[in-house]
Order: sequence, then structure tokens, then C-alpha cells
Amino acid sequence: LKAYTFKTRGQFLGSLLAFLFVWTSIFIIRPAGIAVISIVFAQHLSGPVVVFTGSEIPGPVVKLIALSLLVVVTALNCYSVKLLGRVVTVFTTAKLLACAFIVVVGFGRVISQGHLPPAFHHPFEGTT
Repeated sequence: LKAYTFKTRGQFLGSLLAFLFVWTSIFIIRPAGIAVISIVFAQHLSGPVVVFTGSEIPGPVVKLIALSLLVVVTALNCYSVKLLGRVVTVFTTAKLLACAFIVVVGFGRVISQGHLPPAFHHPFEGTT
């Protein structure tokens, strides 16, 4: 908790304020952020099911998927931090490769057409 204590000109800004900030961060801010990220990931993971079946997955099922993903990540972290680091590296690499693929395909379409789409001729027209 000492690492979160603020210093201003060599004096503590207030130990009570720092204490409240740390506990709020640990018990509210970070878990809420992780919950939002896991729910959004579960919604995106269930996207192909919606495309192929035409029906949406109910909200409680999406939340159950998000919870199970949190349990898997927590179990991996408890088992081996190094293993979880490798998993995170694989997912980050996949994400960067997907972004690069989108950029390359976009440039490929522009080059194959031989000209820019009309929206790119005067992109800032009508703006101030």
C-alpha cells in the first residue's frame, strides 16, 4: 500500500486519502474494469454463433462465458505466471497480426482498383 502513497514536495498528501484511493482501486476500479473487459470479450466470442445461427445468445449465457474465462485465466495465473505470460503473448501477437492483415488487405484493394475511393479525394471538405 505504501507504493500508492502520493508525495508532494517531500510530504505525504494525506495518508487517509492515499489509503482510500488504494482500497477503492483494489476493490472497485480494477475488478470493474476486468469484468467489463471479460463481458465484451465473451460478447465478441459469441459473435460467430449469432452469424451462423441467426439468433442471439441470451445475456446470462454471455455472462457465464465471461465468468468461465475469468476462472480459466485465474487458474492459469495460479498454476504458472510464466505460462499465462506466454498465453498473453500469443493473443497479443494474434491481435497484431489481425490488424496487420486488415491494413494489408485494405492497401491491396486500393492498389488493385488503381485509384482511391471517392471518399478519399477530399476528406476534409465541408469541415472547419
